[in-house]
Amino acid sequence: MNVLVYSGPGTSPRSREATLHVLKRLLGGRYDVLSVGATEFLHPDKPWKDSTALVVVPGGRDLPYVESLGPRGTAEMRSFVQQGGRYLGICAGAYFASKRVEFEPKDSVLRVVGDRALNLAPCIAKGSVTPAFSYDDETGARAVSISVSSALKNNIPQSMAVYCNGSPYFHIDQKEEHVRVSVLASYAENHAGVLTDNATNMPAIIHVEFGKGAAVLCGPHLEFASEDTKGLQLSEWNTHQGLLLASLLSLLGLAVTNSAPQPPTLESDPFTFSSLPEADISWISHFVTDSNPVKDTVNVIQFIECENFSDIGLYTTGKEIKTESAENTSNLIKILYSNSQYPNAIQDPSQKFDMTVYFSNLKSNRTSATTATTSLKESWRFGSQILYARSTGSTQTFLEKNYAFASHIPDGLVCVASHQFSGRGRGSNSWVSQDGCLQFSLALKHRDASSAVFLQYLFALAVIHGVRNLTGGDIGVRLKWPNDIYCWTNDESNKEATESSKVKKKVLKKIGGILVTSSYVDGVFDIVIGSGLNVSNKQPTLSLNDLISQHNETISSESQKIPPLSIEQVLASILTSFEEMYNKFTATEHAKFAFEPFLKSYYAAWLHSDQYVYLKEHKTSARIVGIDKSGLLNAVGVDDGNNVFGGSGQVYLLQPDGNSFDMMKGLISRKQ
Repeated sequence: MNVLVYSGPGTSPRSREATLHVLKRLLGGRYDVLSVGATEFLHPDKPWKDSTALVVVPGGRDLPYVESLGPRGTAEMRSFVQQGGRYLGICAGAYFASKRVEFEPKDSVLRVVGDRALNLAPCIAKGSVTPAFSYDDETGARAVSISVSSALKNNIPQSMAVYCNGSPYFHIDQKEEHVRVSVLASYAENHAGVLTDNATNMPAIIHVEFGKGAAVLCGPHLEFASEDTKGLQLSEWNTHQGLLLASLLSLLGLAVTNSAPQPPTLESDPFTFSSLPEADISWISHFVTDSNPVKDTVNVIQFIECENFSDIGLYTTGKEIKTESAENTSNLIKILYSNSQYPNAIQDPSQKFDMTVYFSNLKSNRTSATTATTSLKESWRFGSQILYARSTGSTQTFLEKNYAFASHIPDGLVCVASHQFSGRGRGSNSWVSQDGCLQFSLALKHRDASSAVFLQYLFALAVIHGVRNLTGGDIGVRLKWPNDIYCWTNDESNKEATESSKVKKKVLKKIGGILVTSSYVDGVFDIVIGSGLNVSNKQPTLSLNDLISQHNETISSESQKIPPLSIEQVLASILTSFEEMYNKFTATEHAKFAFEPFLKSYYAAWLHSDQYVYLKEHKTSARIVGIDKSGLLNAVGVDDGNNVFGGSGQVYLLQPDGNSFDMMKGLISRKQ
């Protein structure tokens, strides 16, 4: 699910960046925190609502929000909350969401007075609560005391200092009984002229129940860290504002990782290297030389030989080679390896990935597959060598962007991390990193240019087959073109209705995604296939184990119920399935259409057979009929009464336009 931070005209760059940063800290990777402009809210063909948990409008200037979003964007935002969405407005974002704004009404230069169409709260937002406000500097910035309601949990102090600069207080219209408003914090008594007289004891933060949704309007700025508050003396600012903001997000229904989060570390944990005994690990000798550590394109890579260790980063034996300078520390990647033991020389109880379980499943899967298809291969390689880190930036970036390292690693090496603080998705998207999510990247050397485009489809199909091999059948996992993994699940939005009905409504939810990147050198494509798949985490959306639990509810026999899966099992099954398919794929890669043997299985697993789309460019409707030999969607024009220029029977090739939220809602096409 997404948290959208409005970044259109009027937003203060300082407030916007601080808001993005603190939300990523507080939400701990459970949500994708995205910066979006007015365009996302203005166009109905950008279906942001279904994938959004919260809209945040930060500080800045309220009038440009009104002008840039206009009636349509404002109505879309209001509808989102009314239908069950959540809204957080900070300072200008709180003014914007009130029924009316009265900002500096007696000042001819600063005066902004008028009704607001968003109108989530039946109140007048009045300001500034501090005197001498100026848009261009910090003249009006003050440390202001607030009294916090006991309704907010998490051991929040009942009195604390907050940062205000142009902030509003709220005059609530109690006559509008259909909207419930709760005061969460009020400005305290005025001391030394910090507050304007009218603001004393007035609401500073309010919670509003609006339709099926809710909003929090926050006058003070809670997004800044202490170093951003321009020298104001704010005692224990970081701790208190973190606790308060976390509590507000929890009140809005978001899953907050920690009530008092600490600033995230951006330094990678060491990678541990393990392999099957038959794997050729001689490539490591390219890096274990006098020049170790090696400065690569993105990272400084340091191989360290160890026999054993009791905790990751604490080595009982082995010579650690220091980096050349302290400035390289943030980009340093340590890789711990052993030549003497298999495969648990690099095993640490504090890790979240069990090498013993992984290799046991990998070997078992290979044995079963070889028995069934003895002619497919003589040797296995995908996943035989594995790098694992508890936390790192991005497994995809590490394998793809470090060019010297990429040139030597073997075909089929897999890189896994339990947490990624810079995980990547398709286009400009990021990949949400959370506990219980399988996150990995696979290195692959591929030689045929004409078939390379189909690798993302082949791997997506391997994910489906890998899951089905573990569950013994279909539990609702599906492919969404071009690179997403979705599932059919029970609709929990109206539990009373679904529980009382014999037929539960099914809805689609995303549980995974795939990213394929490549470079071409000397006739070989260096492919890196990255994938994320939620195996066991219930937040913020759904996991494979949730699907299994739903499936088991329909099974009366305990012996026929599917046990929950581990990330080690799922990874081993996916890699085995992919290697089987890839061998068959490359055996036919010089045919006219290498993916043809897999089309039947792919169509059975995807969501788009006979799906209708409307092509704005051609002003015509079309029906999806399959995948073209170039890898694009193949669609045929139909006459449904919407076609301005006809188009019935015309063939169109469709490709995604880069829409961040739903690839099928933003297609561009060319006539065939």
